[in-house]
Amino acid sequence: MNTTNRSWAALALALALAADTFLLSGCGEKTSISSGAKKYKLAFVINNASDFWTPAQAGLKKFTAETGNPVDYKIPASGKTEEQKAIIEDLVSQGYDGIAVSVNSPKDQIIDLNNAAQKLFLICHDSDAPDSKRLAYIGTNNIEGGRTLGEHLKKVLPEGGKIAVFVGTFSADNAAQRLKGIEEALK
Repeated sequence: MNTTNRSWAALALALALAADTFLLSGCGEKTSISSGAKKYKLAFVINNASDFWTPAQAGLKKFTAETGNPVDYKIPASGKTEEQKAIIEDLVSQGYDGIAVSVNSPKDQIIDLNNAAQKLFLICHDSDAPDSKRLAYIGTNNIEGGRTLGEHLKKVLPEGGKIAVFVGTFSADNAAQRLKGIEEALK
């Protein structure tokens, strides 16, 4: 399994172990994800339908194969915030134990994410919602990643020049932070 798949499998495992720890704490019951004693309803929610997510899906399949605990893979086909919101609401209403979500628009989704976090274990990945009540963010420090890219650009273009930066949407935390890091490094 390649490093990317391991990263995503680790994310699924972290979500499952968080559910395992918090759901069973204080009740005297001993179990683990790999024991098969309890299956958790887990979901991995991405921010758009893109080949970028193919390795993540492979990692989730590997996690399921190794633990016997499936993780549902949810795709907002249009990539719109409203569609992601509906997916999250559905998962909450269906009694999921935990979800990991790459948030489309953190500022617009705080209320929805906080409502979900009150009912299940919420982890953000790839694109964070730092002002939400999520348990954790698993992903890149995007500002630092942008700075690193900016430093490499200065080496490749020591005389300066024009560059283009392509992002899916600036409403996602990760895109705005990466651009900020690039701009800081290029000043």
